[in-house]
Amino acid sequence: RIPYLHEKIYLTKILPVGTMRLSKHAGFVQYLKTLPRTEIALHGLYHIHRGLRVPVEFQDDQSVEQCKTMLKEMMAIFDEAGLNYARGMNPPGWDVPENLAKAMVECGLIFVSSARDIRTPISADAITNMSGLKGVSLIYPQLIQNEKLIHFTSNFQATTPIERAIEIIEQGGLLAIKGHIVKGAFGHVALDGMDALYCNYLDLLFNQLTQRYGESLWWTTMGEIAERYMSSKQ
Repeated sequence: RIPYLHEKIYLTKILPVGTMRLSKHAGFVQYLKTLPRTEIALHGLYHIHRGLRVPVEFQDDQSVEQCKTMLKEMMAIFDEAGLNYARGMNPPGWDVPENLAKAMVECGLIFVSSARDIRTPISADAITNMSGLKGVSLIYPQLIQNEKLIHFTSNFQATTPIERAIEIIEQGGLLAIKGHIVKGAFGHVALDGMDALYCNYLDLLFNQLTQRYGESLWWTTMGEIAERYMSSKQ
């Protein structure tokens, strides 16, 4: 409760470094490798930070070098476990401070998803104004950080009506659906948690979109879009 002090300490219990290291869980790694049509990318290293915004790992008090060190450690963990990953990131809490964006570019990453907006009405010129980065395109991939990173906005989740998905596609936009693997944790229930009900809703959504648009839809990933774009520039 002491204003200065609570920014200097962890306000949550933490495990010893390495406790949940990916290489210690070979069965889980093998499971991930067998998932069809699945792309894995970076999220966070520890997913905690000192101060009140506990889960928002990257904040304004970290330098570019500190961010680079953390990013390199993330990639080393994937490499150590033998798990392939896309060259992009969805940072914890959606926040991508300037130093993290610079570090991402210097570490060879090419895309980031750091905005979530399920409220702003759909239009070709709509911009984000909800979680994370604000003022970027709501429905189209957009170049940021001196055109070195491609940004994607999450614009749909379990509580969103199907009509929003149709509006995005009718504008030629990217329907980017957010789902959280954990439904409930420490008393918090995630509305977009991937439970059976959400999976059924997505099944209904995908079937309706397939019936409406057929083969004209491109079922893709952020990494595939980013890699194709970067290849076109070379």
